[in-house]
Amino acid sequence: MNKKVTKNSLKKDTSTSKTGMEKGVEALKSNVQMGDKTKDVVVRPDLLAKNFKDASNFQSELNKAFPAEYETIHTLRKDLKYHHIELSNTLNDCELLA
Repeated sequence: MNKKVTKNSLKKDTSTSKTGMEKGVEALKSNVQMGDKTKDVVVRPDLLAKNFKDASNFQSELNKAFPAEYETIHTLRKDLKYHHIELSNTLNDCELLA
């Protein structure tokens, strides 16, 4: 069961393995390609309009279902949205500092 280890048996098959530089270049290339795609795919005005319409429908349904509590619900949702925006701004500031 003892195999003899020779210098040639320790060599890697370099025809299929890639160096760190080659892997890095491929990663950068895929990042650039992904960046090019996001400018067309990420922001979709039709979906944004649909989401705003859905949100307004949700608010009107809340108002119908809970008329007495609607003002409190609306205030809490507005405050939550404000906190999300503030959190996003803080994270962006930290990213710029890093």
